[in-house]
Amino acid sequence: MRILFLGPASSWHVTRWALRFREMGHEVTLASMHRVPGEVADIAVPLVPDPTDGATSPGTLLAAALAARRLVRQLRPDVCLAYYMTSYGLVAALSGVRPYVGAAAGGDVLVDPFDPLPRRIVNRAVLALSLGRCAGMLCWAPHVADRLADLGMPRERILVRPRGVDLEEFAWRPPVPDPSRPLRIFSIRLFKPLYRVETLAEALVQLGRRGIPFEARIAGWGPERGRIEAIVREGGVADRVEFPGKIPPSEVPAAMGWADVYVSTSSTDGASAALFEALAVGLFPVVSDIPANRAFLEEGRTGLFFPVGDAARLADHLAALAVDRGRIVRGVEAARDLVREKLDYDRNLARIAAFLEETARRG
Repeated sequence: MRILFLGPASSWHVTRWALRFREMGHEVTLASMHRVPGEVADIAVPLVPDPTDGATSPGTLLAAALAARRLVRQLRPDVCLAYYMTSYGLVAALSGVRPYVGAAAGGDVLVDPFDPLPRRIVNRAVLALSLGRCAGMLCWAPHVADRLADLGMPRERILVRPRGVDLEEFAWRPPVPDPSRPLRIFSIRLFKPLYRVETLAEALVQLGRRGIPFEARIAGWGPERGRIEAIVREGGVADRVEFPGKIPPSEVPAAMGWADVYVSTSSTDGASAALFEALAVGLFPVVSDIPANRAFLEEGRTGLFFPVGDAARLADHLAALAVDRGRIVRGVEAARDLVREKLDYDRNLARIAAFLEETARRG
């Protein structure tokens, strides 16, 4: 197929998708309002002058739509794929390209609860336009498909398939149930209000007060890092908590391989790539009780849940795992079938490519 891929080239997930489609034999053009990294320079086209990594303005979106319209006339693609519906989905809708398939990240269609009301109203209007001209939708989890159906997308045009994990890159390793060393805890989420990382910091302080041996690495970046570091410092556990910052994608498997437990405190998700990567590597997840996590984990067997923002319950779970390391081993073993059957990146991408071909044939 000749695929026009509208998406943020600065995102590792997008560039990997584009390159894999090309490896599968498709002719791919990646058009982006965001910075284009070197690894996709030969297939990428900037939609605006001087693209950055930041948020897009209304003027940028309009300029990108006009550039995409010219690109569509030039390339005459068999199908267009647009990733993130309130930005690139809008660009696709305004460009006039047909047919186009949207890909929902999650927050774009779930409507971020931390957004002010005016922004949510604008987002819903944009979604109405983007979805109204969309021939099909990709999403990563059933609760996102439910939301798309509520917004008017016919169920038969929705493919629910997570992107998955490169199972060679994120290679499984047997967990080491060694109660003689501290429990190792790992998290990798943005330091923004949506992700509630302060909940983990507060839970670690509680572990310290209970005398539970642990070591933690809280990776990520964002405006709330200083506040989260202060919680750890003032709680007296700074000597047991590291903040490695932004970890390059190529180093994430090794960073995860250090740990026993993966923690996510997010208040909402579409489907978390970090959770899938942690499962693939062999970490036991302790995560917030939200639909995105319930869609893939079985409580008490392949993961543990705590209410969003409940640091005490999170601390209880971590303390129990510190005592019973065998539970980690059993949980990781139980999750292996899920990883192989639902989270294999190559298998899932092949199904997504087939969905694009089906949509292209329908026109």
